[in-house]
Amino acid sequence: MLDSTEDILRRLGRIRIWTQGGATSPAKPLLLIWALCRLLRGEDRLVAYQRWEDECRHLKEFIFGKSRFQPVYPFVRLTNDDDIWELVGADDPVAFTSSGDLKIGYAKDKRVSAGFPSWLHERLTTDPALTIMCLQRVLEANFPPTLHDDILAAANFAGPTPDHADFAEHLKFKTYLSFVRQRDPGFRHRVLRAYEWRCAVCGYAATHRGRAVSIDAAHIHWLCDDGPSCTANGLALCATHHRLFDRGAFTIDDDLRVIVSREFDPGRSAGIAPLESGRCISVPATEPPGAQFLNWHRERIFC
Repeated sequence: MLDSTEDILRRLGRIRIWTQGGATSPAKPLLLIWALCRLLRGEDRLVAYQRWEDECRHLKEFIFGKSRFQPVYPFVRLTNDDDIWELVGADDPVAFTSSGDLKIGYAKDKRVSAGFPSWLHERLTTDPALTIMCLQRVLEANFPPTLHDDILAAANFAGPTPDHADFAEHLKFKTYLSFVRQRDPGFRHRVLRAYEWRCAVCGYAATHRGRAVSIDAAHIHWLCDDGPSCTANGLALCATHHRLFDRGAFTIDDDLRVIVSREFDPGRSAGIAPLESGRCISVPATEPPGAQFLNWHRERIFC
């Protein structure tokens, strides 16, 4: 059995994602993130299905678009991914539906549990740096950077403690290398220059010492889903509207007008322009957003 660091990271980075009719669900990556955070808190290898069902409600908000979340699906189906997950207590054939999914009632009554197999659990618990690297790999492979902190908070991530300062620094280095490898370093400059260093939604354009501050080049079709780093797949957005866009709180139609989610509540927001459906965004005449990328965001992320 291969259990090198590279092999473990490769396994976690290539888990199969449910896809149907253009919709996808990152339920298995969210379960992995939650399980890795449990290990960092020193919890047991196996966890009862009921515990996952109770706590995953904090992670459901990261299931975007038209996807529907059923906690039992990733709990069982992650066992199909290259020996990284083990199901315990579901040996009876009556435990499963005709489609091969675990019956929720059975899972609760029989206290079915699951977790990383013993060999992987041992590697992760004896090497916290590897666990952190696995978290980073799963996040980078499935979600844009604007969502990483929020997902970790929802999974009750316990960050590195002072006595583990060495692996905290290791994580920073690995994160930097991954960033350099995956991102086109010219993407941000090309997009912001095309948009004249101004947020396409609210017009925010602050600078400090001649440099733009809190203005991002957002990928419309996420980079982690193989979206290209071309100007047509970019939007210049302030930090607030970038995060809202990546969460699916609003999207853009083919006429370049804002569509606000019915589930979005601005609360008592102050200091930023309100999101209004029907409002046109400002885009460069020569390189406007590509229709195929806007359609991807509407179908896959907007909710």
